[in-house]
Amino acid sequence: MRKLKQARIEDIMAVPGFGRRTAETVCAALAAEAAGAGGGDTSTEGENQ
Repeated sequence: MRKLKQARIEDIMAVPGFGRRTAETVCAALAAEAAGAGGGDTSTEGENQ
């Protein structure tokens, strides 16, 4: 996982089946996770009831 987090878009595109759009999405998701924006349940259902 560490290597994937350090990968550039071009590195991910080198994986068979991964195009630019998928590589950009993977990079964006990993960046959001690293920033603390991912991984949790962010639903607010039932909070103010």
